[in-house]
Amino acid sequence: MLDSIRKRTGSLVVKALLGLLVIAFALWGVGDIFQGPQDQAVADVGGVGIHASALQSEYTTMVEDFRRRFGFDAEQARALGALDGALDRLVNREVVRQEAAAIGIGASDEDVLRSIEDNDAFHNLAGRFDKAIYTGLLYRNRLTPEAYENSVRRDIRRAQLVDSVAVGAAPPEVMVRHLLRHEEQERTVEAVTVSADSLTPPDPDETTLQAYFTAHRDSYMSPEYRRIAAVVIRPADLLESVDVSEEDIRAEYDDRIDEFVTPTRRAVDQMTFDDRQAAESAAARFVSGEDFYALGAELLDLAQADMDRGVLAAGDFVSEALGAAAFAIAVGESTAPVETPFGWAVARVREEIPGENRDFESVADTLRFERKIALAQNVAIDLGDEFEDERAGGATLEEAARAVGVSVSAIGPIDRQGRLGFDAADGAPPVVDFLNRAFAAAQGEESALHDTDDGTYYAFRVDAVMPPAEKPLDAVRGEAVADWRANWRRERAVERATTIAERLRAGESAAGIAAETGATMLSAGPFRRDAPTAGNGLGQAFVRAVFALEPDAVSDPVVEGGRVHVARLLEIVDVADEDADQDAGQRIAERLLAAYVGDVVTGYTDALYRRHDVTVNRAAIDRYFEN
Repeated sequence: MLDSIRKRTGSLVVKALLGLLVIAFALWGVGDIFQGPQDQAVADVGGVGIHASALQSEYTTMVEDFRRRFGFDAEQARALGALDGALDRLVNREVVRQEAAAIGIGASDEDVLRSIEDNDAFHNLAGRFDKAIYTGLLYRNRLTPEAYENSVRRDIRRAQLVDSVAVGAAPPEVMVRHLLRHEEQERTVEAVTVSADSLTPPDPDETTLQAYFTAHRDSYMSPEYRRIAAVVIRPADLLESVDVSEEDIRAEYDDRIDEFVTPTRRAVDQMTFDDRQAAESAAARFVSGEDFYALGAELLDLAQADMDRGVLAAGDFVSEALGAAAFAIAVGESTAPVETPFGWAVARVREEIPGENRDFESVADTLRFERKIALAQNVAIDLGDEFEDERAGGATLEEAARAVGVSVSAIGPIDRQGRLGFDAADGAPPVVDFLNRAFAAAQGEESALHDTDDGTYYAFRVDAVMPPAEKPLDAVRGEAVADWRANWRRERAVERATTIAERLRAGESAAGIAAETGATMLSAGPFRRDAPTAGNGLGQAFVRAVFALEPDAVSDPVVEGGRVHVARLLEIVDVADEDADQDAGQRIAERLLAAYVGDVVTGYTDALYRRHDVTVNRAAIDRYFEN
């Protein structure tokens, strides 16, 4: 029933744009939280209605993300499929919920808690989950903890469904071999190279220069500049405002004692036998001088990796008695047979890794700094909330900043790449994504409060927009003359290379042509199609041209920097299956598997849509969004 939606959101451009939003909406999808009591259902999934207000909420959030990330307005976002994408997401969410309930898939509270605590978005600068950051982010995105935790539970159920569908998937071996031969094929060529840099151009007259300048006017435009007012709240700037007591630091040390006190561990190999007599015989043979790994291979058909139990503390062994025995012997020795729940074990100690006991004094400064950073992040969250509350009450950027005790910085004029223009008021933008957002906003627009990975919060207002402007020829004359000369050299070099290609195709030797014309003859190869260079300064454009050739063919001129190449293909070498790079084959198989799993999941989702009887009321959607 959603075929029309899928077609409209199926183009490569739209998929690419929507794909960039997937992570954000996985975290902040909130469409089913705001259903009003009198909403008309715009879709039905197995008897459960999806209401217009839920679609409005999901669509509004998506449009805002389109605007913030790409600079599109609501009309452009809808034309690119934002409305249909929002509906498809809500339908998919309900389909998965019903299917998970039907087959008994769930997500425990522990699973939800673990997922939230593992989310980097909620970690402080020390890398630990911080509840204040968690609740602050939810508050600023108008989410309650209950609503967000329900969305996490849905995501977990969906992941379980998708994983179960993909189990056992594998690409056809014949396809892997074919693609591997394709990627591993090698080619050898001879090339004739014309150096554009060796050619001497004339000085352009005024008419010629003016014509070139007019034809390339876009290359001589000044960029768009903007003046921006910004409020930036950095945890690093707030460290002096927080105090950490000695008691707090000692409590932190006690809570994290496992990080600072590491027990002695031992690298252990182990053989396990069904009966004691076989274990005693193996232990005796090892003591007499036989190799432990050789004994495991002979007696139990074990590889070395099968016997390696890793690096273990005394309490990590399969039984307490085996751990005690392994720590009672010297490195290089083996235990007597020890009975375990899995049989009679003989363990050999390869190496001992001493434990470490870092006392409180040795880590106190680090703990104090981490604690101050965490507290400063909480202060930044509080300041950000107060700042937004002031603006919600009608305060301007400056008034809100003054009310909470932070400053407003003047930035610019500055261009999109961060280059300062004339009469610049301030230096670099405060955070990485600042300019992308500032250049997507309209003049006079105040942004929402944004946050970054390091806990910084910022908001801005675009005070002035200075559009790109044409520069007169006299202002860029030197640059234009240099560009004209470079263009003249390149055109003459391509003309010479074109003539050389024609002569090569006629059967003349590359060496003879190079000697006669003053060009350079080069040999290259064998090289593969994924080679970054063919050697002798021949780059990727040359490599691509060579792999587009039929046997014995000659390429068209290939321009690379200040040189123009013509190649004649001499030899194609196909690699036999037994000589192929098996690691490369594995990488190809993994790529194919990812594509295959994607197709399987898409087919499975389509089947779920049919199974749960999805219907869409397009007329209701059009009426609602036309009002």
